[in-house]
Amino acid sequence: EGLRIRAGELRYWEADQRVELKPWSSVEREGQGIRAASSTVYLEQGKLKRIEAQQGQGWNRGAGREVRFGGEQLEVDFTEQKTVARAAAIGQAELTSQSASGVTRVTGKRIDLEFVTPPGAAESQLSTAGVSEQARVESVPAAQQGRPPQETRVLTAEFVKLTMMPGGEEVQNIETASAGRLELLPQQPGQWKRALTAERIVAQYAPGSRLEMLRAFGKIHLRSDPP
Repeated sequence: EGLRIRAGELRYWEADQRVELKPWSSVEREGQGIRAASSTVYLEQGKLKRIEAQQGQGWNRGAGREVRFGGEQLEVDFTEQKTVARAAAIGQAELTSQSASGVTRVTGKRIDLEFVTPPGAAESQLSTAGVSEQARVESVPAAQQGRPPQETRVLTAEFVKLTMMPGGEEVQNIETASAGRLELLPQQPGQWKRALTAERIVAQYAPGSRLEMLRAFGKIHLRSDPP
């Protein structure tokens, strides 16, 4: 499917392979796109190469998953197949990844995303996300029939890295590169509220957004409050 570009005003510089869109803009293709205020589209041999957008919101949809990201400034690079290769959201950056296993919401001053495109695929898949400055990651597991609801997990630190499982649907690993705080918030009566602080925190997940292993390093403090 082809690229669809819409804007209030469009200017095209053929020699520079550059398209300027303002005061509003929309660039869409199949399950991915960007909507923003003004934006600049860069081409390479007539193919989409890069988009730099102001007040941009991007999305990437695939089977069983949806990724949304945005910020005051949004920079997105594309592959030769016109799929998203990487993106950077700068200033009030946010990321939401939703699948059948739950929702992960991420905020920070900057978020850098890396995507992979499987051979022959029409859409890319989120691979990693690096969150800088006032990073906050909230994980809300989906309810599963016959099982008690899992706690909501909130991780805060100055820098957090998320690694996704193959397919980009679920988080595989979350780690801080600085001191962090992990809160486990009750979702049903009887669950305790727990909080962990440490100089470094690593959380590994099993399919279904289940916390499989938690490791903490340096100046560890754990607090548990009864219901």
